[in-house]
Amino acid sequence: MKMCLKAVLIACIFASYAAAEGISMGTHVGAGFVKFWDGDELNDFFGVGLTGSLDMKLPIASIFSFHPAVALTLRSESKEYHDTSSYSRTATLEFYQFNLEFPFLLQANLTNRIFLEMGPFIALNMKSGASWIIKMGGQDYSFDATVNQKSVEAGLIFGGGFSITKKIDLGARFSLGLTPLFKKVEDNTEEDIEEDTEEDNSLINAKSFTVYVGATFWFI
Repeated sequence: MKMCLKAVLIACIFASYAAAEGISMGTHVGAGFVKFWDGDELNDFFGVGLTGSLDMKLPIASIFSFHPAVALTLRSESKEYHDTSSYSRTATLEFYQFNLEFPFLLQANLTNRIFLEMGPFIALNMKSGASWIIKMGGQDYSFDATVNQKSVEAGLIFGGGFSITKKIDLGARFSLGLTPLFKKVEDNTEEDIEEDTEEDNSLINAKSFTVYVGATFWFI
């Protein structure tokens, strides 16, 4: 009980300090379109992305503010392949990435309601994977595919939006990964390396691409 009271007291002190200093705290949720880029044949993969974050906004000048956040993001990209032979098979390769992301954005308030924002982000991979889903003869078969995603990703975010009220913002963001997502898988034989070189290059060069819309509720 005492710990709860201490936590409430600390929260109240911080809220009072934040309000006095003009610091805003809020939560952001968003969803949108995701794909790969610079990955050759992986560029045809696309899917849905979700994000949720705890945001802070610190005023640094008359029209500028620093907007850091801590976000959880989920990305899922897939592509369907059709076999035109007599087997009539359909194969879908699906990728997913679950990241802890840290955007560091500079926000420019063009008017009292309209703003632009841009800045870098760093993402830490928490969990990732890939799987094949095969549909043949009325049956579905699935098995895991081997991918080695890098633990850290970096890129840039560009966006903008408008404030409906002092507490609610609506906006859109474009996130462009600048570092490759995957590590190269070392094969056992020279023959395997020669056969898989093109596929490996597509995989290890692939970077993230996201366009999403979202809303932010500022509770402080």
